[in-house]
Amino acid sequence: MVPYALFLIEIGFRINHEDMKKKLLKPVEGQSERFSTFVRELAQKFNPLNILKFGEISTNKDSCSSFMPEQKNSTFHYYLLMVIEGTTRIEHGVQDYVNTHFNYGKITILVHSKESVEAAIAGNNRFFINVFNTGIQLYSHDGTFNLFPEYQLDKKISLEKAKKHLYHRIPMAQGFLDGAGECYSNEKFNVCVFMLHQVVEQSCIAMIRVFMAYRSDIHHLGRLLDICACFSEKPRELLLGTPDNRRLFEKLMNSYSHARYKDNFNVEMGDADKLYTLVHNFLVLAKSLCDKKIDLLARSVKIQD
Repeated sequence: MVPYALFLIEIGFRINHEDMKKKLLKPVEGQSERFSTFVRELAQKFNPLNILKFGEISTNKDSCSSFMPEQKNSTFHYYLLMVIEGTTRIEHGVQDYVNTHFNYGKITILVHSKESVEAAIAGNNRFFINVFNTGIQLYSHDGTFNLFPEYQLDKKISLEKAKKHLYHRIPMAQGFLDGAGECYSNEKFNVCVFMLHQVVEQSCIAMIRVFMAYRSDIHHLGRLLDICACFSEKPRELLLGTPDNRRLFEKLMNSYSHARYKDNFNVEMGDADKLYTLVHNFLVLAKSLCDKKIDLLARSVKIQD
């Protein structure tokens, strides 16, 4: 049983996609209590060293018409970092537990060992430095809160790392897109869509590395888009913005394993054509977003100098 005293009182925090600064939110009735209760449940279940919140995205919808009473609906997406003892990888298990047991919004949770976090901060990792400098500590195993030092980020090194990942990942994504085009021309539509999956995966990884400096080894496109939503809703809106796009995205998701291992997996020419166009536009968007972020990072370096 984890003592309640070890938890911070939940306060509102909205992520700013440009500078990661905290902003107070007007509390939504019942939401803070539900979230805090679940954080306690997570701590009891997995016994971490720390849990930090580095983002919260909320969407509010007010509805009113002559045929229904006024309604207010809010949706929440929380971003958490869990720090654990030891090097056993438990992130997928923790995320599955969250998906199954938290029904009052969405939680994207990243799990890392204390050793890997310390090594990353020592190596000037922008993601972990920003999270520990600006995030909200929700849980501490020993009851000590906000005692982390103010970590210093070398912005020049951070910029060079971002450029390195951009120049590596985007050409790789373009190579997969070229391969998908060849497969389409040869009417190998199943393989074409599998290659398109790789385009989206590499594009997401590029954006995450450039915007957050986070090294993701996730292959699940839904989870990658969830992480991308931490800095921009545009990637998700492009791939999931219409019912037909959502149908195509489901086929794209399935292609990762089904194209290789399912004999009955089949992609028709029309869907392959639509997916090629959709994924081509996604790559264009990813490169545009990354270029703008690189420009912002470069300007930040000039200001620092």
